[in-house]
Amino acid sequence: MSISLLVSTLAFGQDPAHAGLLAWPDFSETKIAFAHAGGIWLAPRSGGTATPLVQAAGGANRPRFSPDGQMLAFEADFGDGHDLWTMPSGGGIPIRLTDHPTRETLCGWTPEGEVLFFARGIKGHPKGSQVFTVSSEGEPLQQFPVPYGTWADINSSGQLIYTPWTRDHRSWKRYRGGMATDLWMSDGASASRLTTFTGTDTAPMWHNGKVHFLSDNTPNHRLGLFRLDDDDHTLRYASDLYDLREPSAGPGGIIFREGSKLKILKDNDDVETIDIALSGARPGLAPRRIDATPYLVQVRPGPTGREVVAEAYGDVFTVPLGDGVPRNLTNTSHAAERSGAWSPNGAWIAHASDQSGEYELELIRPDGSESRRLSQGSSGWWTGIWWHPESTHLAAANHMGELILFDIEHGTSTLLATDAQANTPEVAFSPNGQHMAWSCFQPNRLRRAIAFHDLETGKTEPLTFGDRDEHAPCFVDGGWQLAFVASHAFAPVYAGGTSDSTWIYPDREVLMLTTLTSDHSPLTAPEIERESWEADAGELDPTGIWEGTLTGLLGAGLSEDEGALELQLWRDENGTLTGTMRNPMQTVALPQVEFDPTTGAMRTSYAFRDIEIVVQGRLVEGQLSGDWEVTGMGIGGQWSTIAEEQSEPVGEQHPAAGVWNLTLQGLSAMGFPTDEAPVALEVIADGSTLEASFMAMGRDAEVEDLRYEDGILEGTVMATGMEIQLEANLFGDEAEGIWIIPEVAEGEFFGSRPPQSEDDAAPSETMAVDASEDTSDEMEVDLEGALRRARYLNVPAGNISMLVEAGDHIHLVWSTAVDPEQPPFHVAIDPYDMNAEANFYGPAFLLDPLADGSGVLRTTLEGWDLFDAMSMQAEPVLVKGLFLDLEPREAWRQMVIDAWRLFRDTFYVENMHAVDWDAALDEALIMLEDCGDREDVARVIREMIAELNVGHAYYLSGGWSMFDDGDQEPAPDAVGFLGVDWIYENEHWTVESVVQPESGFRAQHHPLEDAEASVQAGDRLLAVDGRPLSANRSPWAALVGTVGLGIEATFERDGTTFDILVTPIDSEAELRHDAWIDANRRKVHEATDGRVGYIYVRDTGIEGQTDLVSQFFAEMHREALIIDERWNGGGQIPTRFIELLNRQPVSWWARRHGDDWRSPSDGHFGPKCMLINGLAGSGGDMFPWLFRRSDLGPLIGTRTWGGLVGITGGPALLDGAAVAVPTFGIYEADGTWAVEGHGVAPDIEVIDDPVALWNGQDLQLEAGINAMLEALRTNPPQNPPRPVAPDRSGSGAAPEDQ
Repeated sequence: MSISLLVSTLAFGQDPAHAGLLAWPDFSETKIAFAHAGGIWLAPRSGGTATPLVQAAGGANRPRFSPDGQMLAFEADFGDGHDLWTMPSGGGIPIRLTDHPTRETLCGWTPEGEVLFFARGIKGHPKGSQVFTVSSEGEPLQQFPVPYGTWADINSSGQLIYTPWTRDHRSWKRYRGGMATDLWMSDGASASRLTTFTGTDTAPMWHNGKVHFLSDNTPNHRLGLFRLDDDDHTLRYASDLYDLREPSAGPGGIIFREGSKLKILKDNDDVETIDIALSGARPGLAPRRIDATPYLVQVRPGPTGREVVAEAYGDVFTVPLGDGVPRNLTNTSHAAERSGAWSPNGAWIAHASDQSGEYELELIRPDGSESRRLSQGSSGWWTGIWWHPESTHLAAANHMGELILFDIEHGTSTLLATDAQANTPEVAFSPNGQHMAWSCFQPNRLRRAIAFHDLETGKTEPLTFGDRDEHAPCFVDGGWQLAFVASHAFAPVYAGGTSDSTWIYPDREVLMLTTLTSDHSPLTAPEIERESWEADAGELDPTGIWEGTLTGLLGAGLSEDEGALELQLWRDENGTLTGTMRNPMQTVALPQVEFDPTTGAMRTSYAFRDIEIVVQGRLVEGQLSGDWEVTGMGIGGQWSTIAEEQSEPVGEQHPAAGVWNLTLQGLSAMGFPTDEAPVALEVIADGSTLEASFMAMGRDAEVEDLRYEDGILEGTVMATGMEIQLEANLFGDEAEGIWIIPEVAEGEFFGSRPPQSEDDAAPSETMAVDASEDTSDEMEVDLEGALRRARYLNVPAGNISMLVEAGDHIHLVWSTAVDPEQPPFHVAIDPYDMNAEANFYGPAFLLDPLADGSGVLRTTLEGWDLFDAMSMQAEPVLVKGLFLDLEPREAWRQMVIDAWRLFRDTFYVENMHAVDWDAALDEALIMLEDCGDREDVARVIREMIAELNVGHAYYLSGGWSMFDDGDQEPAPDAVGFLGVDWIYENEHWTVESVVQPESGFRAQHHPLEDAEASVQAGDRLLAVDGRPLSANRSPWAALVGTVGLGIEATFERDGTTFDILVTPIDSEAELRHDAWIDANRRKVHEATDGRVGYIYVRDTGIEGQTDLVSQFFAEMHREALIIDERWNGGGQIPTRFIELLNRQPVSWWARRHGDDWRSPSDGHFGPKCMLINGLAGSGGDMFPWLFRRSDLGPLIGTRTWGGLVGITGGPALLDGAAVAVPTFGIYEADGTWAVEGHGVAPDIEVIDDPVALWNGQDLQLEAGINAMLEALRTNPPQNPPRPVAPDRSGSGAAPEDQ
């Protein structure tokens, strides 16, 4: 299907009053209420113009009229939490009904005029939601006596119809798994199941004495409106195209949403379409200019490090680091541009764009003046872009794992490789541009190998073969050597103790370096060749040596007012103008000089002790002159210089000669107020004789014992009162080394000198690094012996990635699996020193090298920074002011198409489950025309992806970060908890029970444990910090803003009051979870006299893994085990879970003293069973599936969710939201699909009885107890009899022992 992203003038209804997508409708005799664009609106019952009724900062939703139509209940967040409210239906002051921090979901009203809702976490069963009522004035809530429930309605006889749970807003249509909802009815004393359809029955309503509901038991499996007539389900209305949504019963009929239209099914079965228009302005749809900085996705460096290219809200920006403003190069609402990458020569920015209807690679000039398309006919997503160092080629990878090389000049492309796991290859170009290397997963093995490619011949050869999962190639030493990562470290970590034999091999990756030719030393440091910098025609060039005089020295305390001045200016390898200044006061380095080549204006400054000296001037007709001043002190003068005439150099200059401008570090250890200071070291060579002087902080000193050998300059500075030993490593015009004051202090220094000849002048754009003086020399590549020549570098074994070369170091990202709380770190190491140790430079996730090799752009915990590879210091990269012109509806359309396209290109099977996926997009775009805000767009996307009838297809409003369950700081106004169930009785808030798990298994500290007096059931809470409670001031309202803070709580017991000091916690969820587990464990132990153990596993992630292991070793001594995985939330594929449970006895070991041993010592050899239900899914499906395949015991309960396709992440939508696409699905050894859409069925079906469970009787748990007692009766586990002590007085063993 070809997608056009150009929005026509006919798109999106142009009638300004057209209502659009109206949600959660309800109606009275005279009015219709609905939710739209984050607010609640009212319209006449017959339709017409709607007016806004409720607008809330955090949105308002689900309006419901009272039975008499005079009041309206609704959900809203007015800035202090999502709660339930009521107000007169014609308008008025809202009344808050709830103040618990959980999210209450409004169902409607009772016939008596109370508000009916469901919520989770207030009290009761910790694994589900409960149904409550609250008065319209907000008096204390009452729980209906069912253990858990969601959508509900109640009639005048007190009969509650409800669904035990809900999956109404999951994006999965035509679902038939174990979570499919049925209708139940309860009057509090008894309960019955009303429907047994294998699909979805939901949204129950009482209307005209009959139960009405939605069900997908229709011919086309779309949700239709049914009536329950005894045992018959009567279909009253269904749509050919849409599922019916959000029904509500009212006077004379039932209102619902069909697509974007509101309709009423009248009692006479006529269907009325309600036409509604909206009054007032709709600013959310208006084009506007926005700052897209909050939507920043990616930042990559420019060629010199003085600018970056950024991606935000689907546009590509260039951002100068310093003066200047960002430039939006694309500015397209109807299209998305992604993944900008700046060419090394600065001429182009490559990026992906879907302007054509598909994502193609395009090039654009940094000033936006020209663009061109690089790829043609693409279908999918570009996941990586790498530039050739000479900007002649570009490598790119797509979502299929294909690595493609593009020739920029000729416009051709070549497929180089395909990753067998469809992952993005790791790619590197050699600095001389002759070669490429990349790592890919190999076919039929989860191991990567490195390939080597010659760009001239087009030949690709394997460098490694995947035996040690080699990856992340990185050229160093001008391309003569290659660093890479391989799994060579095998150091086991044992669980320890006497009962756990588990071991793992974490942190297996090491950093390796090999030479690519057989005759190249692995320790050859690169030589840096610099091209001369030349000013453009008509521009002024200040570089050179300037000599003259300066005045004003008397004011600076000197005896003469005039003195000699020498100014040397040059450009470093980044093209930055820098230099030195020598005057009668001092010789100083000028790290950066501002110069305007068109006007000749110049300005620089430097620090001397605790003052700042500013020098500014102008270059006019060969004379550079101006003024200088000490900031804020009224001291200054004039200066004037002319260019020194340069004579042709005679012979080769000494490699150490010149003025070295250095920065000393480590001075704070000697009591200086700053840790750094500029100094100058002037080295004069007379043949082989060297002399030097040292200038620091306005003082000169002689240098003795000066010597130079093999790039190392050493000497001793004879400063006043001390000797400073210097050792400098010289690399061309760069220097770094150490200084030592014996027995006093030591530190490091770095710096440079001016270029020594015109040929050595530094470049402004490129720096070519080569290990050979003759760049025409070609390498004789010897790949066959590369692995034999490989050596380890001293980086600790860990998880290693992101190898890049910058300066003379290899930089990488390192992390350890041993400490998962520790973030990844930026690590650097010198590859030319066998004894070099790795240096750690703080947390970092990504490293992106600058094209000139001078540093890396790092993605860190705080954002981005620029790390200088010479000084090894980082400066923050501040990206802001990314403005764009937003057309909301065009952007929404692009996001819907992107979501559709992600599924089209990455869904785990190509046939899209035989769904007409093109038609699904057409339907979505029709609904999109009626969207009034971003939440409407989310509804449209959910409806579209739900058509695929698949699990794990999600719309993620908060993007992939929604799966990050890391610790969050509570909000300042968060509600505190005391670990108590509250009940309001006899006009007091009373402790119904203390939620108190057993200490041996509890994971969370109970807040009341530290109180001076114990709190128990029946105690009344009178006040918090002296403020009394009341019917309208609950404990939750009283505890707002108290998390982590000490409060004084006043209780009363039997007429006596007492105060306690207590620190509320931010959540009771873990306490309630643990208390529920403990109660189940006690039931099992008591019912079996301790013979059967109980283990609950909440998910198959880290928490569930901890549940299993911690409880297993506590319960493994019992004869049988019940594994409870009901409500298991999934996570990993739990193969290790099953391995622990499936350890079989292999031997026993006799001991003279103490118990005999058995092997394995950490196995349980008795019978087992597993409890399952429809709320266990994903990994919670796989756990019982593996349990059954391993024949560990019966499955008891109800069928599981049935979601065994998995998700692996993907790109976000323009505004940071995302869709989760299932990219892998399970099939069995017989070639059939498994579990997905059906679930794992129990061996013994036991359906929860709501009344029994409310009264504390868990029928599924009881069935598990009975099954284990029967197993112990019929086949008890037994240890073998210990044999008689052997007679070895003769030779050999007895025949029976052989």
